Amino acid sequence: MKQVLIENLIEKQDNIGLVHIPRYENKLWKEVLKKSVKEFKDTKAIPHTIDLEYKEGEYKGSHPYFVCILGNNLIAETGKNYILPMTPSQSEQMLKQNPDFLKDFYIDSGLLTIYPSNEVKTNPVTYDSILSQLKSDDWKHQFSDLDLSKPFVIFGLMNIKKDSSYENGLKFEVSEYTKAFNHNVLLKQGVFAFDSNDPGLEEKGLPLNLGKGNRNLYVGDEGVRGFFRVRGLNLYAWLGYLAVSGGAGRVRFVENFPKGSSGLVNKLEKQILLELNKKTKALQEIAEEAITKIRNR
Repeated sequence: MKQVLIENLIEKQDNIGLVHIPRYENKLWKEVLKKSVKEFKDTKAIPHTIDLEYKEGEYKGSHPYFVCILGNNLIAETGKNYILPMTPSQSEQMLKQNPDFLKDFYIDSGLLTIYPSNEVKTNPVTYDSILSQLKSDDWKHQFSDLDLSKPFVIFGLMNIKKDSSYENGLKFEVSEYTKAFNHNVLLKQGVFAFDSNDPGLEEKGLPLNLGKGNRNLYVGDEGVRGFFRVRGLNLYAWLGYLAVSGGAGRVRFVENFPKGSSGLVNKLEKQILLELNKKTKALQEIAEEAITKIRNR
């Protein structure tokens, strides 16, 4: 297994984690992308803006399938199952600390928004499959707090399988890295204004109060939709085209550590310092040996 390269890290926040940016020039991310493209070549899983021939720059393009495929292959490549897609709340926390964070791009900070309905027209096959999985004996205990009769957001990671019977020829499968939560602001369809300082944003990634503010929330009414934040900082929980991607899309992963501690950050820093100390000591020994030889001439 390969170690995650240090140049991936761009931010260090005690309440967020280490943020990883997929880039073409990074050897680890290039291997992850190669594996992803090979596995899902000629499907809608890989955005058309992704090109293995590129030598540098961020990966441009994002949709829920692509985020999951990259994330699962990253875990397979590194064995680090605590590096996961940025969550809705982490995305808002980063935005709060840095107003310029991804302001010119969109990010799939959540994977899917599910709207229970007696008549599903938006991704009905995917809808039936996901609800069936969540109700199954394999997964119902993991989602015991989730009310499947009310709208909910899915985030984290899901497995992606090629299956022509599903929309876009791709199937979402629940995994141990899949998480979900209900939210009352999703109960009513429409476009609603909210304030950037709403306290609910940093907690769940969705506002608590609607009706007034400088950002908008777009809410659907049935089926399976995406969940993402656009360049104008509006939140979209209504788009049903799950395989649509544009060049303004960006993917972000977070190396998570326990809240309120420096956890993994301290471990990483100690590892770096230890390696530096070893190299420094080795150089000192070489220098001392050279000086001793010169003096003994």
